[in-house]
Amino acid sequence: MAAQPTQNDELWRIAFLVGVDEDDTNDPVMMALRQQFVTVIESSGKKENTDYTLQTIFPKELPDKSTQRERQSDSDSESTGEDDTNRWRNLPDQLTSFFFRSGVRGEEALPHIIVVLDTSAIGFVWKWVKTPPEAPSPIVLAISHNPTEHGLDKVEKPNKDRGTTGIVAPTLGMLENRLMLLRLATKEPTKIAVLHWPYDREDPDKPGQKLAEAEYQQVTDAIKDFGWEVVHVQVTSEDELCPKLADAAKEFPEGTPKPLYVLSSPEMAYHSSKVAAAAYDAGFSGIFPYRKFTWGDDSGAKGGLMSYGDNPFAMIERAASYVVQIMDYGDSVGGDDLMKKLAVYAQELPMQGPIEVEWIVNYDTAYDQHILIDPNWLPSLPPKPHTKTLPPK
Repeated sequence: MAAQPTQNDELWRIAFLVGVDEDDTNDPVMMALRQQFVTVIESSGKKENTDYTLQTIFPKELPDKSTQRERQSDSDSESTGEDDTNRWRNLPDQLTSFFFRSGVRGEEALPHIIVVLDTSAIGFVWKWVKTPPEAPSPIVLAISHNPTEHGLDKVEKPNKDRGTTGIVAPTLGMLENRLMLLRLATKEPTKIAVLHWPYDREDPDKPGQKLAEAEYQQVTDAIKDFGWEVVHVQVTSEDELCPKLADAAKEFPEGTPKPLYVLSSPEMAYHSSKVAAAAYDAGFSGIFPYRKFTWGDDSGAKGGLMSYGDNPFAMIERAASYVVQIMDYGDSVGGDDLMKKLAVYAQELPMQGPIEVEWIVNYDTAYDQHILIDPNWLPSLPPKPHTKTLPPK
């Protein structure tokens, strides 16, 4: 029987699911987000390793293509199924055993709260909490985009007895302003390239059925509504980025800006620096979903032109506040069936959207591409309810 917290006994156990590989622990944003989370928790009077333990869980690396081909061609081996192509394929084992490996009381100790920073993990977490060894853990989505594409009924009320709450950012709310910024930067384009990395995942509630992808259709429809032509660029691997973007660049007249809209799929985020570098090398001026696309990397690769999206630090602060509320509630009720009580309580907390949006500009890339960025563009953008847009950095 796994240990559970009481008012005076066990530590709270929090699983912190991040979207970077374990060898990328020096990722400045991810580590800063973790510290921001800890700061909010500790401002409530709860101290790490005294009142709670926070365990970071990393996705597993994907098998390389040659390994996958060997598995597919080996008729004697058992089929490994779809999970072999997902970084979170080992998540059930990780959630069940990581606190045990950390030596908490020397026994199996499931997480009391699961904090999800990687959208692509949502379906796997939900699948796990439906049939765990004991009552489900409450889930707090911290930086999650388009969760309705991962099995959530609707943002306003998660439903499905998932014990889920959190801070989410449906990309439809960013679409119009992203296109407006791209239009201003590239001087009234007649066509826009859309970079799409399909999200090929199974619906956690409907085995054999794929999750729907709403964003791609929303973006292409909006571009057509603006009167622009869509140049479709679909990739399914990192190796396809450079050749397919180079081919797409040929669709634009020589010497004219090449605007690019990059969708927010998890695969795109995993390969952000390579996506941005491939776009830069092909001559595209891009609008990206997250700030990390604008950075470049240590090899000297250039970052993307600009990003416009929710401020991840504002989101993680609010998600941490939800975690504190759940912990305070658990401390007050305690007793048997605590996990069920926590899950029910979490599910009653309203799912919320972003309240702070940031515009990040890579001025080096803008200079290289002869693009003038004017901070005064922000007041011209349509205002979003309850949202503050930060000026470019």
